Amino acid sequence: MPSRIAVVGAGISGLATAWNLQQILPPDSDITVFERSSHVGGTAWTEHSEGYLLERGPNGFLDNRESTLRLCDSIGLTDRLVRANPSSNTRFIFLGDHLRALPASLMSFLTSDLLSWKGKLRVAWERFIRPKLDGGDESIYDFGCRRIGKEATEALLDAFVTGILAGESRQLSLPASFPRMREMEMKYGGLFRAMNQLAKERKANAKKLDQNQEPAPIGSPRGHLTTIAGGMGVLLTTLASRLNRPPILNTAVDRIERASHQRWHVHHDQRVTEVDAVILSSPGQTQAQLLRPIDPELSREIEGIAYAPATVVVLGFPVAKFTKVPQGFGYLAPARLGRPVLGVIFSSSIFPHQSPEGYVQFRAILGGSKRPDVVDWSDDQIVAAVRDDLRITLRIEAEPSFRWIHRWPRAIPQYHLGHLDRLQRIEERRRQHPGLFLGGNLYRGVALNDCIVDAEKTAASVRDFIAH
Repeated sequence: MPSRIAVVGAGISGLATAWNLQQILPPDSDITVFERSSHVGGTAWTEHSEGYLLERGPNGFLDNRESTLRLCDSIGLTDRLVRANPSSNTRFIFLGDHLRALPASLMSFLTSDLLSWKGKLRVAWERFIRPKLDGGDESIYDFGCRRIGKEATEALLDAFVTGILAGESRQLSLPASFPRMREMEMKYGGLFRAMNQLAKERKANAKKLDQNQEPAPIGSPRGHLTTIAGGMGVLLTTLASRLNRPPILNTAVDRIERASHQRWHVHHDQRVTEVDAVILSSPGQTQAQLLRPIDPELSREIEGIAYAPATVVVLGFPVAKFTKVPQGFGYLAPARLGRPVLGVIFSSSIFPHQSPEGYVQFRAILGGSKRPDVVDWSDDQIVAAVRDDLRITLRIEAEPSFRWIHRWPRAIPQYHLGHLDRLQRIEERRRQHPGLFLGGNLYRGVALNDCIVDAEKTAASVRDFIAH
């Protein structure tokens, strides 16, 4: 009999899993995606208003993961990929009441005003620090202090954590949140040793391909920020359109239960669908709720993964209001400052097509773990906070001609200390329920790239289960 599979949640994890299953299972397999909202996409959704392209969630992805590029190619989006404007390469940190550019080399870092001389020398000493080889858990903050010193950790690393995860570096697990950094230490002996070696490898590869590579600021992610013409929502809607069975929208799964040793019942809209496997790719609270009657312990473990709130704000201004339009990627602020604005992206500098001609767009992220109150502020309070930030950092006094706000009360999963042990316990419980699979950004990576990689692995696991 043809295999029947249910996927709960039509975000990037659910849709990518369904698409991969469609490629590797027999053509007569029945794959159904259920989505409680009126559209696919989850947090990755694009809106359009007054000529502005507005991203609710990620504004792009790094093109350094083959899984994402392979997915885009498989659904016919390769020709629609848009790389960030090269002029947006410069990144800034908000320190001492003004913006400071991140240097592109160790020498320019040593001559910059980012840190005191003592702090810079401590960073330079990183190459002589022995790696931590015990393999145990460690907070991002403790890792930073151990390798680059307290000053650089609180001024720089903390800002990156805030900008990427909206979380607190003292609480977040390094091997869970940034496994690449732990790998760099273990494999190369330290961060600078790793960066030097990797830079040589990239340079050699670029030479083979006859390409020129511009130096990236120290600490900036490798790869080119890339989006899709029309916005990131196009990736999700295209994925959905390529499925043999379109996702069932406006349909919440109310309950899942074991029908037999080999089958599951999925309850929705006062109906029951019998399937061979169930994949939960919905937010954590939904997964925990569905699993509570089946396995209370598994439900509690999933419920224990915290989320940080975030508010996305876009302000638009006429170019005529500027003597010089700000160029670069944007800026981050260390969480220790306690500011409501975590960072601001210069959207018009990165992707000029995201603003109407003659206007510029700034995209701010507010809130996070340290300021969960911001998500409940009024629109006027939120806009005022962003305007105050732009006034201090970029000296922008003009009134915005456009504003847009989207609140995420549960925006980004937080991989706190002990997260990897939690994942092991979750996996041990999951294995006791053959045909149940768990996906989404609350387990093995919050970025879109991570979700796509995980979707490939989940699909392969489902295939192996069906085959046996």
